[in-house]
Parts: sequence; C-alpha cells; structure tokens
Amino acid sequence: MSPAIWNLLVSHRDLKLWCNLKMKPHRGWKVTDCKRYFGLSGSGSTLLAQFEALKAEVDRLMALKDEDN
Repeated sequence: MSPAIWNLLVSHRDLKLWCNLKMKPHRGWKVTDCKRYFGLSGSGSTLLAQFEALKAEVDRLMALKDEDN
C-alpha cells in the first residue's frame, strides 16, 4: 500500500472522530494539518463532506486502475 493511500485511510478515520465525536485521535493531531495536506477548507460536516468526496474519487480511480490490470 502506498503511503498516500495509507494517509487517506487514516485521515478519514481521524476526521470522522473529530467531526462526529469532537474527539482528537491523539495528542499531537491537528485538523489544520489534515486540511493543509489535502487542500480542504471549512469545519465540521462541511469538511467531512469534502473529504469523503475526495476519498470517493480516489476509490473510483483505484477501481479503474484495477480493471485495467
């Protein structure tokens, strides 16, 4: 698994914790780092919706790549 895909999966978990439960995954985690890395903006449900749209697009592209092989 590439580091980019791993980061996408872990960030999805972390954002869901932060947006839904207002819980930080670990002491050093900051939502601004995640926003900066993925180029997102907003807060709460807006941020999670943007991230899930990004993740869905990556999942779609990965599925197309798997079909080609």
